[in-house]
Amino acid sequence: MNKHLLMTIGLCLSLLPQSVFAQGDGEKLFNEKCTICHALEEQKMGPSVKDMMKDPLALQAAITDGIDNASALPMPSFGGILKPEQINLLVDFISQYK
Repeated sequence: MNKHLLMTIGLCLSLLPQSVFAQGDGEKLFNEKCTICHALEEQKMGPSVKDMMKDPLALQAAITDGIDNASALPMPSFGGILKPEQINLLVDFISQYK
């Protein structure tokens, strides 16, 4: 019986959308790479996640190319540090956070 239960659970998990797992990976990446300047709720050196732009293309460009804003601290480019898949995970995490 336990064998059938484990097989059923495994099958159910394999049917979940990848975004369920990706959000956890995006959050982990955010905590590892972004929290020196950003927080979820409060502003640090950079804006909080709740105050960040939510447009996925703009987020992807900001993470990949950085932001050079004369009125604030610049954000460095992460295009040479993170893989495109990792940038997409960060974009998904930030875009979904409310």
